[in-house]
Amino acid sequence: MSDISPETPEPAEKQQPESPGPVGEQRPSAAESHREQRPSAAESHREQRAGAAEASREQQTAGPTAKERIAAEKAATDAPTATGRRRGAPVVTALVALLVGAAAAFGGLYLAGWRQVPEEKYTMVVILKDGTSQQQKDEIQKVLETLPGHSAVRLVGKAEAFAEAQKAYASKPDALAGLKEENMPESFRLTAVQRGFDCTALKPLGGNAAITKMSVVKPYGSETDPGADVLC
Repeated sequence: MSDISPETPEPAEKQQPESPGPVGEQRPSAAESHREQRPSAAESHREQRAGAAEASREQQTAGPTAKERIAAEKAATDAPTATGRRRGAPVVTALVALLVGAAAAFGGLYLAGWRQVPEEKYTMVVILKDGTSQQQKDEIQKVLETLPGHSAVRLVGKAEAFAEAQKAYASKPDALAGLKEENMPESFRLTAVQRGFDCTALKPLGGNAAITKMSVVKPYGSETDPGADVLC
């Protein structure tokens, strides 16, 4: 039996201890390094204040910004406008008062007769139907007498109407051939002097069964202002 000697394990490599740095120098710990990298709150605040002061000095040196220049120009523009409005308000008020006074004076002169529309004489004829009663005639006459500036209301009978027709158509015998006194209608005649005929007073006669026709004639004034029938 041969002797077998056990294998002797190789010794592990010895870990070399870290060599210390130079004598007297120690490495800072991680916490200490973090504290050194982060400035304190007081230092940050001081730095911010110093930066703001520096920016303010630069801004004062460089002059106003574009935004500030625009605001200043707008204020300079608006100031005279506002002043003008304040100064213009009394002027406008005085002008309005002047115009109102002038209009009132003009109206007074107009009513007093200055540059009034000239008065004109209108001829009115109300032709009655045959068989109109005296009561109906009286009612119609009362309405006609309410016209402003009217003359006396006159009732023209058949005989007078036929005589007028004979005189008017004396040169036209053919027109008189079929006319007879008993065929002539009765009518009311009157004139009214007004500045433009007002039909308001004639409204009660509208649709009156005793009236055949109601005619208001504007007299002939000139070639540019011929006579015309006024519609009421």
